[in-house]
Amino acid sequence: MADVLKFVYIVFLFVSQFCAEPDDNQKNCVSDSDCYKKFHLPRHFIMKCIKNRCTFV
Repeated sequence: MADVLKFVYIVFLFVSQFCAEPDDNQKNCVSDSDCYKKFHLPRHFIMKCIKNRCTFV
């Protein structure tokens, strides 16, 4: 039982790294490619420039 909880805890910590919202001062953009240039994320993390703000989709 303890091993299962430890595994769930580790998976939660690993996944939570990728769920972070970008800082407000770095969100400004003109196109979708600006978001990838600012945050250096792999392409499987989908970001869009919506109303001049980078947002995760």
